[in-house]
Amino acid sequence: MKEWMHRFKFLGDIQLAGTFSKDLRKAIIRQKVDIICPIPLAEERKNMRGYNQVEELLKAANIPYQLLLAKNENVSPQSEKSRVERLNMGQPFHLAKEINSDARTILIVDDVYTTGRTILHATSCFWTYPKIKITTLTLAR
Repeated sequence: MKEWMHRFKFLGDIQLAGTFSKDLRKAIIRQKVDIICPIPLAEERKNMRGYNQVEELLKAANIPYQLLLAKNENVSPQSEKSRVERLNMGQPFHLAKEINSDARTILIVDDVYTTGRTILHATSCFWTYPKIKITTLTLAR
């Protein structure tokens, strides 16, 4: 799994998204959520790579999603940080748009869970919506 994820994220082997699609789709459907929100990539990183790996996973699984979060500028990639740096980093995200008032549950999807900081920071963006339940799903650890 580690090798596949490396190939998918860093070597551009985008076809690997289909490898995970069936299991990802099953896991997401079980969640019973109103909105699915992928963890965003910095625009510079997305342009360099050519895609957001989490969005590609969701597309391969035929799962609709909304881009509710955006990455703040000048935030270095997690893969380039030590564990201590990851644990001490500031808020890398902000809300990119208002949330539909009918939404009751949002599922935040990420590809890899390392320290939990990415998920913590993403969920904290929604704390101004106390009536919305936030759940999370990561593909690998």
